[in-house]
Amino acid sequence: MEVIVQLRLDIAVGLQKRLPAELLPGATRELLAVATEFGVNIEPVHPGSTDPLLVPYFRLDATSRETAQSLVERFLKVEGVIGAYIKPPDELP
Repeated sequence: MEVIVQLRLDIAVGLQKRLPAELLPGATRELLAVATEFGVNIEPVHPGSTDPLLVPYFRLDATSRETAQSLVERFLKVEGVIGAYIKPPDELP
């Protein structure tokens, strides 16, 4: 299951630049701690983009729907997270 997370722009830029943890704001470190707790990697949906409309979106792969739902619930409690949802499966048109 894929989880999509929209972050505040300053947090997203820090994650995209892959700054060392000690240089990241507390909200970013909390976000990474939650990802580590669930054993998932947080990856940009549009890597390398500088467009402020695309930079804030990140994706995570969860092993089950329950894990994905727990991730969404936890991420929505982290400062700087604007939104989080489980992406529906792709379908043919």
